Amino acid sequence: MIQLIRGTDVTLWENGKPETVRNILIGEPSSQDMTEFTNENGLITYILAIPKGDNHVWVDRKISFFGENFHTIGYPLKGIEENMPLAWNKKVKVQRLVTNADITLFERDTFVKHVFNDVHYSDQRSRKFAKDGMKSDGAASIHVFAVNSPDASYVPKIGDIVIKGVSNFKFDDTSEKSVSESMAEFRRLYPDYGTINSVEIKVYGTLPDYIITAR
Repeated sequence: MIQLIRGTDVTLWENGKPETVRNILIGEPSSQDMTEFTNENGLITYILAIPKGDNHVWVDRKISFFGENFHTIGYPLKGIEENMPLAWNKKVKVQRLVTNADITLFERDTFVKHVFNDVHYSDQRSRKFAKDGMKSDGAASIHVFAVNSPDASYVPKIGDIVIKGVSNFKFDDTSEKSVSESMAEFRRLYPDYGTINSVEIKVYGTLPDYIITAR
């Protein structure tokens, strides 16, 4: 008796809406795959085989299976359907999507607010008192994923202020005095705020991820 190869169901997310895609093969990356793509944020986690006739977009997409979330890397590798002996003809690389927070960002000088959801936030800062005030060592590292903010039009910039979580705080910029008073209140409410000192842009498809460092 011939044992047929069958794929599994995965959830493909587009604009925050889930869709079930059936008959997807999930496999481990080859050694060649592992050497072709590597960065400080991790290696390729799985390779997905996409069935013939599929018309979904697999670039800049969040995908869920095995109880975890992943994001696609690069563009699908497609073979000619009639030359492929089995039921699959596209290969998609995915990487584990690790998120743990939302962030609120205030633009430098104008204090216009932006919220980025489902980022990875790692705060390695330590604070200590000194004669001339509070000192901070280390930095907070924030990875903003394009697949979780596909419609975000603002690019974070050096000097912007960032806090962990979603905030309703509003700066009063009607005068220099009101800005100063707002900043004092902001610092009281959010003593762990950070000021962005570097922004690195990474593009895994067409949309940019942002790797932010804040002190």
